[in-house]
Amino acid sequence: MRSWRRRAPWTIGLLASGFAACTGVIEDPTSGVATGGPSAGTPPVPASIDFRCDPADRAPDLALVRLTGSQLTRAVSALVVESLPAGMASEVLGELQAAFEAYPEAEVAVTNGSHGGFRRADQALQGEHVSASIAMAQALGQALTRTPARIVALLGGCATDGDAGNDGACLRDFIARFGRLAERAPLDPADVEFYEGVYGVEGIVPEALADVIGTFAASPRLHYLVETGDEETAADRVSLAPHELAARLALQLWDGVPDAELRAAADDGSLLTGEVYRAQVRRLLDDPRAETPVRRFYEEWFWLTDPPSIAAFKGDPVFDAVRGDFDPGDTLHLEMRDEVIDMAVYYTLQVEGGIAELYGSDRSFARSPQVAAIYGVEPWDGVSEPPAFEDPARRGILTRAAFVVGNSNITHPILKGVHARIGLLCDPIPDPPPSSMENLPMLSVDLTAREQAEQLTEVEGSECVQCHTAINPIGMLTENFDILGRFRETEPVFASDGTLLVEPPVYTVATPRFHQTDTREFEHAAQAVDALVESGKPAACFARTYLRFSFGRAEDERRDGCVLQEMNEALRSGGSLRTAIETFVTSSRFRERVVAEPTEGE
Repeated sequence: MRSWRRRAPWTIGLLASGFAACTGVIEDPTSGVATGGPSAGTPPVPASIDFRCDPADRAPDLALVRLTGSQLTRAVSALVVESLPAGMASEVLGELQAAFEAYPEAEVAVTNGSHGGFRRADQALQGEHVSASIAMAQALGQALTRTPARIVALLGGCATDGDAGNDGACLRDFIARFGRLAERAPLDPADVEFYEGVYGVEGIVPEALADVIGTFAASPRLHYLVETGDEETAADRVSLAPHELAARLALQLWDGVPDAELRAAADDGSLLTGEVYRAQVRRLLDDPRAETPVRRFYEEWFWLTDPPSIAAFKGDPVFDAVRGDFDPGDTLHLEMRDEVIDMAVYYTLQVEGGIAELYGSDRSFARSPQVAAIYGVEPWDGVSEPPAFEDPARRGILTRAAFVVGNSNITHPILKGVHARIGLLCDPIPDPPPSSMENLPMLSVDLTAREQAEQLTEVEGSECVQCHTAINPIGMLTENFDILGRFRETEPVFASDGTLLVEPPVYTVATPRFHQTDTREFEHAAQAVDALVESGKPAACFARTYLRFSFGRAEDERRDGCVLQEMNEALRSGGSLRTAIETFVTSSRFRERVVAEPTEGE
């Protein structure tokens, strides 16, 4: 019989992080972002998997969308690449690297209570953004005008032909060409006149030209999506003008700016026709640049933006006892993250898989030798067909190393359950009652991680039990994987000095209740994959999170219902993840700007 004692030091990690679900906050286990939920003391209310469409009611767009740091530097880089020969452009980009790195990247901002967030939702403008923007603009102007050869490349032969009579036309032509790229639309005569005023001198003067370039680089039209619309389609919305639509589409699918072909379709207005627009959407998704925002989407949706370091625990007696001869590299946590994101990109852009393939894959996408060794397969070359797992218990997204390891020397069923319930299913988790940390039981030092979680949070009649019977079982399904993500049949429990106390068999049987009426019991996570997909939660969660990622705000189930419904139905009918993205960007909601604000009280 196990003796009961005060909690041993090695259990503190569980109480401090995994037990956050009963301390008033749910803490993102990978980023440490504390987020709230519905009112305390109430059981979880599952997120809706169906959406109702009212075409007359649309949620408004953000007033002015600011580009993230990576989007902005990509836009400035495009200015250089399209204005100079390749070799010269490469030199200039190297000179601008310090200015690019100094511009702050957007933070992951919470978009929907406890549902995590996306960098695109960070629209706060800080003083550091302004300072870095000015420095970048100055650096660009100086770099592009540093040598006579660069000035000639920018302006043409008229810059050095010795004919002062054509200098004005030479400058105006440059302003129109460069400005068209910087502001993502042709300049009108008043704009050209404004920039001529910025130049303000006679002849071709490098310093004056640098001022013009710097002013373009500091323009709000470079830093923001400025959308005034083409024509009113309803009292509260306007259709986007061709160049506005091109800019929005390129930012969405490339995290960058329109290329020459997309600009041409905007110039002649053909982009507004359905056939041309759909062709451009397909072209952009076929381009390698489409991988950048797709990777960012899955990284942020799956809470993998800042995974905890695994190697940092080397030297801890318990961790060292568990890992044995395995020596985790300093980047192992990043390699585990990349394996999941590579899988998502593969099924989204390479083979056009659906939710069933993404959530139920039995393939390894580990390029890292260490992650591949954990999985018992050869490293993937990124080109050929990914290797299949030999062990059927590896099937499914829940068993990926990135989702079973944590920032601790023991496994955490609670954290894993929170991560899956919120991050993979979009289910809200209420804040626990304030008194939930009072009168915690003393735990034996020789309990398994599952036993600790059960005794802390599943005591009948306690305030925690309602929520944790929904949270814990999903995490318990993967207790057959250790703190490094390796398969195990027993769970060795160690004292704080690394002494082995007990080694009981792993028990993973649980009832995850992917929806309220599903009371099926599963032996482990791989066995539950089909039920997870059939619940409809993953498809609805994709729709919700892709909208949050795209618009930088939380979804409104009523006002966003039409586009959510379209994506959800596309996925649940067996459509691919790519099809869901195409459904979103070809929808009338994406191609319009909604300008009305909700009325007070809504």
